Amino acid sequence: MRRLVGGPFFLSLGAVVAAAVPTSIAAASGVKECGNAGTLYRGEVRLTNVTSRNVVCSEARRFARSFHLKGGQESDYTRSEDFYCTFRGYQCRNDGRSKKYTDHRCEKPSPTRTYVVRWQAR
Repeated sequence: MRRLVGGPFFLSLGAVVAAAVPTSIAAASGVKECGNAGTLYRGEVRLTNVTSRNVVCSEARRFARSFHLKGGQESDYTRSEDFYCTFRGYQCRNDGRSKKYTDHRCEKPSPTRTYVVRWQAR
């Protein structure tokens, strides 16, 4: 019969490490592709390439539409040149340097995870 090297201490340490791994993997949730959020202003603005992390896709698409419809009223975002703003508790970065689209990324950190919604307005 073989003897285990290290005895029960290493077995219990291994169990603790194995138990900690699933929580760290769950905390690093992946990015979800949510599709397009539709058009606004009679088709002049298209909201495309919506992605999210820790946010349900239907909420992410709704957030993108609300940002464009109510952004000037509820935040300091009024045009694509406003690089940073805050909207409904999210800190947003709006990169309008491209002539084809404005890239939006909004984050809302919490103690356990960060909620992220990203999309492009064309």
